[in-house]
Amino acid sequence: MIRQIYDTILKISFRNFIKHWKVGLLAILGTMVATMLLVGGLSLNDSVSAYLHEKLTKNFGEVDLIIKDKADTIFLPKAVNAESVESLLKQYPQVKKYVPVKLAQVTARIKGKYVDLFAIAINKNFEKFLGQKVQPFTISEDTAKAFGINIGDEIEIITAKTSFNIKIGAFGKGILNFRGETASANGTIFLPESYFEEYGVYPLKDPNVYFVSTNLLVEQHKTFAKELEGKEGSIRITAGKYRLSTSPLNKIIGYLFIGFSGFTVISSFLFVSSFFGIIVEERKRSLGVLRALGYTSLRMFSVLFVEGLLYLISSEIVGAVAGIFFGIYLLDKINSFRREDQLFAFVQDRIPFSISLSTIVLGILIAMIVPIIILAYRSMEFSQISPSELYGDRPVEKRKKKGKVKKVFVAIAGILLFLFLLRTSYVYALLGLLSIVPLFYRNSLVTFIYGLSILASVYPLVGSGGAKDLLIRSGFVLVGSIYSIFAFIPYAKVFFERFKNVSVVLALSYIDKHKMRNFAMFVIYAVTLILILVSAIVPTSISEYIKEKKEEGAFGYNFIIVENPIKTFFGSYKYLNDEQFVSKFQALVPIQLVQASFPNDKKKYTIIVSDERIFQHLKLPSEKLMNDIRKENWSKVPDKTLYLSN
Repeated sequence: MIRQIYDTILKISFRNFIKHWKVGLLAILGTMVATMLLVGGLSLNDSVSAYLHEKLTKNFGEVDLIIKDKADTIFLPKAVNAESVESLLKQYPQVKKYVPVKLAQVTARIKGKYVDLFAIAINKNFEKFLGQKVQPFTISEDTAKAFGINIGDEIEIITAKTSFNIKIGAFGKGILNFRGETASANGTIFLPESYFEEYGVYPLKDPNVYFVSTNLLVEQHKTFAKELEGKEGSIRITAGKYRLSTSPLNKIIGYLFIGFSGFTVISSFLFVSSFFGIIVEERKRSLGVLRALGYTSLRMFSVLFVEGLLYLISSEIVGAVAGIFFGIYLLDKINSFRREDQLFAFVQDRIPFSISLSTIVLGILIAMIVPIIILAYRSMEFSQISPSELYGDRPVEKRKKKGKVKKVFVAIAGILLFLFLLRTSYVYALLGLLSIVPLFYRNSLVTFIYGLSILASVYPLVGSGGAKDLLIRSGFVLVGSIYSIFAFIPYAKVFFERFKNVSVVLALSYIDKHKMRNFAMFVIYAVTLILILVSAIVPTSISEYIKEKKEEGAFGYNFIIVENPIKTFFGSYKYLNDEQFVSKFQALVPIQLVQASFPNDKKKYTIIVSDERIFQHLKLPSEKLMNDIRKENWSKVPDKTLYLSN
């Protein structure tokens, strides 16, 4: 008997679902948005996480820790105290193996463009650590792919002392695909150790880096590195794999997108509420028959709940599939942001798309929570309606009980809102009170006047304050618009009734009859419009800002080229001495950046030291200073003259 009842409930629900497929299509298109955005946003997290996880072995191989002297920099390397470091490492059984490495930075000229690369010396100890022979002139695999390098291709290596050409012998994988401590540099060229001294690649005799391999889990690398640093205070240890695996980039991109899409998700939930209200109205008469035949409240609840669940399941499936394609689209947009330059080149990774089944399920479950609650509430409310009410013309939405609980809830929310706004501004607090009053005293004229008053009060404040004020004012504008528009409808209806305009009167009557449903649609379209405006304004603002900064450049110049101090110390000035390089620029002016401070002032200021050539294309934010500079006769300006901006 029970089975027959539930079979009947399922048949009725499926029949309604199939019979009203057009309404179902509307529901699917409306409710799939939340799932699509959530699955698409979470897929970005999966893609970035998989990409970073791949780089653990792709760019580090067996190397878990990188040890350097605390005073070491890429421009001024400092040798590591080999005796103290090796003595320290031998004390720990967690250390499988280690090797001292000579690591330097060079500039390579590849297919007409300059690329900053690391250079590592090949010797017996390094090959023993790897467990394989290393072909001379091996270059990182990522670097080779990025620039289309083939075995046997010739590239130029530029050092502080000289420059020389080499032919690529192999492509490196694992640690031979080393791209720095962050795995984001341009790559590494592996040279015979004799080249380091012969061509001035490396200014020191002793190694400046130790590569360390451990038997620890990646999660333990950071703690172990801290322990080693505590024992030997002169070293700095980087746990590269740990840094990658715990990078905030793993999650932040997807969560930022989901956060930005929050308004759209909320709008989708409002649509769900409105849609189920429509379903309730549509099913009144047909399900009223079942009620008259003796269907209990539980069975009535089940009929509507199962039908609504069918709509939700269909929309979640469609939304999840759409979310996968949306995630691919978003990732393609992220990968399209490329650094481009006519002279300098960079290795830029592409993040491959990846999504797990658990992510799809999680996105579906999160997107279903609110709609299921709304569906259960609507179904429960529907199940309490008597047959006479179901057959009547009175809308279901109007039979809601105005219990004290609802009024108390509104009062508490109003008090909290008032206190929050009072901390920001007493004007906002007073506007908050204006916004709450119509909720308790529902009179069309009063509500209309209050709505106009809110809008009139907000208008003088436009253009003042910061982002917080802008959001608060936007909320008041929305509330004022809702009050004034919905309260004006009865008067507009009376006005058009005098002119016998039946179509307009019917339209206004429908809006007035289903206020809550149309209120939800009002908010949906308002939020959608906000998102469209933000989507249009933000890229335009960024574009204008970039355009302005490009015109200003670096004090009026397009590039700042930072040379290795070691090169300038040896008098290289490679860029200034390269006629082909210099010919690509309208002006190439040497400068020095010096930090300075005034007496009794701890604040540091950056001062540009140069000669009169810098003023040829100079642009400064201070127009007054620029006017003073333009008036100067540079032949009469003495050395060591200092110009300060306000």
